Order: sequence, then structure tokens, then C-alpha cells
Amino acid sequence: MHYSLWRTCNHCGEFIKKLMMKTVVKNHPLKDIILEFDESKKPLAIETAALELYYEAHDVVYAIKQRADQMRLDLLRGQTEVEELYMEALLLLQELEIIEESLNISTGPEVEIDGELTIEVTEFFFSVEKHNKKMQDIHGLIDDLSNRHNESLDIVFQEGHDDYHPVHEKYFSLFDEVYPRYEEVSVNIVTLDEDEDYFKQIYGKVDDVFQDNFDIGTALFERYNQLYEFTKDLYQRTERASVALNQFLKGKGL
Repeated sequence: MHYSLWRTCNHCGEFIKKLMMKTVVKNHPLKDIILEFDESKKPLAIETAALELYYEAHDVVYAIKQRADQMRLDLLRGQTEVEELYMEALLLLQELEIIEESLNISTGPEVEIDGELTIEVTEFFFSVEKHNKKMQDIHGLIDDLSNRHNESLDIVFQEGHDDYHPVHEKYFSLFDEVYPRYEEVSVNIVTLDEDEDYFKQIYGKVDDVFQDNFDIGTALFERYNQLYEFTKDLYQRTERASVALNQFLKGKGL
């Protein structure tokens, strides 16, 4: 009888304890922050300070996520445009080599042509001019991406940013003093641990994009430099071919 009464009282205690817990949902674009609080306990100062920084950490990571996601889109756009310009330049080079051969100004090996091949010279020069305009346009994009790339490097080299990570380490040791005092704090430690773990998972994905952007950016800038050098030579040779063609036409009285 005493045993049954003790069990009943114990269950009542647990029930009352649950009644004192209040679930608080703080909506955030990164993720909702869902925590339980014991309303019978007054929040400790260290608890309040840690939670304020925790909310701030969500703002910081969300800002980085937006920046990293946009950077990824722009980098992929840059990659696509650079590769398209490279392919166009290669095709223009093939036509240029044939024009150079016909004008006897070729400095490379003789171009072998199977069958007949007709090149619209005027159209060729127009295409090169159009390509040059595209190169000028993409230079603005590459320059912007390079500046943003360097800004990201500046972020990770700030004091407190270890191992090239974009978020200050202070946001990952927020509750070191809170967890050991689980019996005193008002926040439910289980819900806090679950929420923080989910936050770290999301941050991990954001960090992956942030870090991958460095690799994509480095490869893109190197590829663009190769394209720039390639087209620089292409444009110079095209200019030389244009001069030679004009001289040829003058000699023909055209």
C-alpha cells in the first residue's frame, strides 16, 4: 500500500514538473529554435547571455549562408560562361589559321584541309569582335567574384576563426558553462542539446558550401587567366590578319 502510494506521488511529481515546462519557438529563416523552459526557475545570468549569443549565431550563419549560396550560383555562372567563351575561341582559332594560311602569314604548321572550305571573312572578323565584347563583359563578373572571394578570405583570417571556418569559434562554446548546471538553469538541457546539435548540422552544410566556393573560385580564376592569355594571342593574330587582308585587297585594286 505504501509502495503504491509512493509511486502515485512520484508520478504526480513528474506530471507537475511537466506542467511547469513551457515550449518556446523562436522562428528564424535558418531554422526554428525550439526550447523548453521550466517556468518555476529564474534564468541564470550565464544562461541568458549564452542564449542571446545562440540567437545571434543563427543570424551570423544565415547571413553567411545567403552570401555563400549566391556566391555558388555566380561562380557556376562564371564557369559556364568562361567555358563557352573558350569553346568559341577555339573555333575562331581554327578559322583564323585557315585565313592566315591563305594570306601566307601563318607562323604555325601548314593547315591541312580535306575538300573545299569556305570562310566568310567579314563574318569571321565580326565574330571575333563580338567575342571580344563578351570577354569585356565577363571581366566585370570575374572581377566582382575575385573581390568577394578575397572578402571571404578576410573573414576566415580574423582572430578567432580557426581552420578557415567563417564563423567565430565563440559561437560553438556557448553552453560550456550551462550544461554542467542543468539542475539550476531554466532551459531544458535535453531540448537545448537537440537544438544546438541541429544548428551545428546546418552550419556544417553551410560551411561545406563556403569551403567549396574557395576551390571552385580558385579553379575559375585560373581558367579565366588561361582564357585571357589565349584570346589575347587570338585577337593580336586577328588584327595582323586584318592588316594583311587589307593590303592584299589594295594590291588587287579592290
